[in-house]
Amino acid sequence: MSALKKLLAATLISTVLSSCSFGPTLEKDESARAIFDTENDQVILPLDAYNTDGKDEYFTKALELARKKCFAEHGQHYEMFVRTEGSGRNLGRTYGIWNVERAQKYGLHEREDSNTLDLSSPAASDPGKDVRTECYQRASDEMKQIGEIPFGSATYRRLETDARDAAGDRQLKKSLDDEWKRCVKDKGLTPDSEMTVKESKNIPHSTVASEEEIRIATIEAQCNQDVGRSQKLYDLEAQYQKPLVDKNQAALENELKEFKRRDEQFKQYVLDNQ
Repeated sequence: MSALKKLLAATLISTVLSSCSFGPTLEKDESARAIFDTENDQVILPLDAYNTDGKDEYFTKALELARKKCFAEHGQHYEMFVRTEGSGRNLGRTYGIWNVERAQKYGLHEREDSNTLDLSSPAASDPGKDVRTECYQRASDEMKQIGEIPFGSATYRRLETDARDAAGDRQLKKSLDDEWKRCVKDKGLTPDSEMTVKESKNIPHSTVASEEEIRIATIEAQCNQDVGRSQKLYDLEAQYQKPLVDKNQAALENELKEFKRRDEQFKQYVLDNQ
């Protein structure tokens, strides 16, 4: 074979190989859609039913009660944090704020409802590092004696990552980001990234949203809805998640069942100590 033919053959092979994808090709369900729950300020994807983040009913409360009991033995009050409804939900801000109704009420603030503070008695002075270290360790050891610690689903984590990687359409995202920037600019704001505007940097930090913050947040969220950025990008994730859920449903169900079984072991401790 002449040098020229060898060169042409090598070039052809290189071209074919470079056009191939060696990563897994995931199935896509074009009918799947993300659900945007405006009232509860969350985005619901097919895999979310198997997400156990913040979903334990007894373990966290048992751990906190054990800590509180230890602090009390040292004459200290422990400010107990207990998960409340809404903890662990998908806020859906990966692609910017989208909830116009919420923006009109709360501006750019996120609802901080993952924990509630137990103020049943006044907090004492800082117990110091030694007491805190002792009580945290004692509580952890006590939980291990009661049962196995509930943990999240490994299958859920893997599938969520796979779907997100597959849905990483950079060209689509850039196109939607550019549309969003044009939209907020047309409404008088200055975009300084694909999801933020310069004017938001000047908003004073406060627990209550100002009129200016509400105005900015409403424009950002409305433009997100107008160009369909969050809807289209979350829909894409949902379209890759749905077939993965269907194919791995048995494993997901079993891991969710195991999580609940482990959590249930701490029920009696909570009933005896709350």
